[in-house]
Amino acid sequence: MTKVGNCLCVFPLDRTTRSLERIANSLIQNEYINTHVFKIRPNIHAHNECLELIRGMEEDTLIVFLGHGRSDFLYGSVPDENNAFVSSDFLAENQDFTFEKGRFIYDENVNVFEKKKIISVACNSGKPKGIGQIAIEKGAKVYLGFGEVPTSAEEFEHRMGIKNVPKQIIDRFKGEINFILKLSLNEGIKSNMTFSELQNHIRLVTDKRAYSIVKNNSGLRNRRLLANTLHVFRKQMRVHGDGNLRIM
Repeated sequence: MTKVGNCLCVFPLDRTTRSLERIANSLIQNEYINTHVFKIRPNIHAHNECLELIRGMEEDTLIVFLGHGRSDFLYGSVPDENNAFVSSDFLAENQDFTFEKGRFIYDENVNVFEKKKIISVACNSGKPKGIGQIAIEKGAKVYLGFGEVPTSAEEFEHRMGIKNVPKQIIDRFKGEINFILKLSLNEGIKSNMTFSELQNHIRLVTDKRAYSIVKNNSGLRNRRLLANTLHVFRKQMRVHGDGNLRIM
C-alpha cells in the first residue's frame, strides 16, 4: 500500500511523559502514513535542530507534539536527574547543555507550524486564545489541542487541586490516554477523518473507556476519580482553525 501522508512526531525527552512514546511507535506502524520521530535531547542544539526540521517539512505535514505544555507555550525536554551519565558538576559548567523544560515553541517561533496540521498532546495546549490560536494566526492550518493531561502527582495537585493521587491511578490514567489516542489517531488516519471528526471520535472512545472503568472495575479504588479525569480530558479538547480539514 502506498502511504499518502507525512507525519512528524516531536517528542521532548522527559521521564514524566515517557509513556507517550507508545503513541509515536504506533504511528510508525501505521500503513497509511509516513512517520518520523524526533526525540529532543535536553540541549539547545537539539531543540534548534527540531525547529528547523519542523520548518522544513512540506505543506500539510501532520505534526504530533508529545510532551508538556501550558496555554502560552510548549515545553522542551528535561535532563533526567537520575541519569548517571550526566553529573551535576558537568551541568553546572555547561549551561548550554541543559534546556531545563523551558519555552520551546511559543508566540515568537510558533510560525514553524505554518501550513502544517498540528495535534498537540500537551496540557492546556488547546485553551482559547492560547498557543493553538496563536499558531493559527501565524499560519498553521488546523490545531487540535488538549486541556489537563496530568502525568504526575504534582500535576494532579497543582493543576487540578487533587492531592495524594495514588501512583496506581496516575499510571492507569497515562495508560488510558495512550490507548485512547493510539486507537483514535490510527483509526482517524485510516479513515482520513476531518479534525472535527477526530475530535468527536476521541470523545466517543474516552466516554466508553470511562464508563467501562466505573462499571467493570469495582475493585479499583478511586475509579471514579480516574473516570472523572478522563471526562475532563475529553471535555477540554479544542480544535483551532479549520476543523473540516482532513488529517491527510
